[in-house]
Amino acid sequence: MRKNRKKEKRKEPELVNDPGESLQERVARVIEEVISGNGPQRHGKSPLLPAKVKHIAQTPEAISRALIAAGGRVSYASIILGTTPEHLRAKIRESEQLTKLREEIQEFRVDIAESKLDQKVIEERWPAIQFALETQGKNRGYTKRTELTGAEGNRLVFEFSDGTVDKDA
Repeated sequence: MRKNRKKEKRKEPELVNDPGESLQERVARVIEEVISGNGPQRHGKSPLLPAKVKHIAQTPEAISRALIAAGGRVSYASIILGTTPEHLRAKIRESEQLTKLREEIQEFRVDIAESKLDQKVIEERWPAIQFALETQGKNRGYTKRTELTGAEGNRLVFEFSDGTVDKDA
């Protein structure tokens, strides 16, 4: 005979919130924990929110904040919102405002990368100088030139599907 026992709800691990931790630092920490497999793995819920929160409003404002916090990375923003990247991408595609925001965040990241490249050029780092000249100095003749030759250094011979051969290429 079974005794009447009250079912105990399984307690989910509490998230430790450091009061001195910024949202961006918390996002980075939790994303790292989730990726490494050491963090909270609550299916369908955001590991950034207390376990009591069952649904995250996915308003354009909430999506905007998540995209900004995640540096425009949809997969990270989806973790913040407790949804799938596919669902979030669909929401972004539906909204011209969200699409533009994501593009602006990505452009900002490219601006940061260009600033870092400029910094390395100023520091006279040869790989950075070479890369900058090959990509941004093309109009001044700084390009990689690749020469193609035929067998044993001879001219290239083009044979076309109709049987014609061009030896003067």
